[in-house]
Amino acid sequence: FTVFLPTRVELFGIFMLSGLLVWNFFSGSVQAAARSVIENRALVQKVWFPREVLPLASVGAGLVNMALQATVLVAGMLIFQRPPDLRGLPILLLAILASVLVTTGLGIMLAALTVGYRDIEHFIDVGLTAWFWMSAVVFPYSAVVEGLGDYQWTASINPVLAPILAFQRVLYN
Repeated sequence: FTVFLPTRVELFGIFMLSGLLVWNFFSGSVQAAARSVIENRALVQKVWFPREVLPLASVGAGLVNMALQATVLVAGMLIFQRPPDLRGLPILLLAILASVLVTTGLGIMLAALTVGYRDIEHFIDVGLTAWFWMSAVVFPYSAVVEGLGDYQWTASINPVLAPILAFQRVLYN
């Protein structure tokens, strides 16, 4: 990574994985939640139940995936002897809560919109790809803000940025 993306981040893999952990949870859960009602239309048409359960199940599955991906990060941290900042664990829990709330809200909203407008699913993929590059996963936050120039204010409206930065600060230390 340091050859193709010239950053001055020591142990870039740990840095990137700590941000990618949150991003993979967010993007995977939002995509799965947006498709959840349509993919289960047979169930929705036969049995009455709160439709919000389907996107919530997608977010729950995303949390399980996040926990499994965290084992890879922990293994890397052990191999490279990079301990986390244990004082930041409460912040990490708040970051997980914030990312779950943002993901759940956006997932339920997009699931409802996708039922009426099926093409939204394709726009979600494109939008999440653009969103990824503005979320300080691959580049440090300072580089993202510097790259935005006069539009630095747009970084502050990114709801996934704060959890990503919290994970990077606590886990990358």
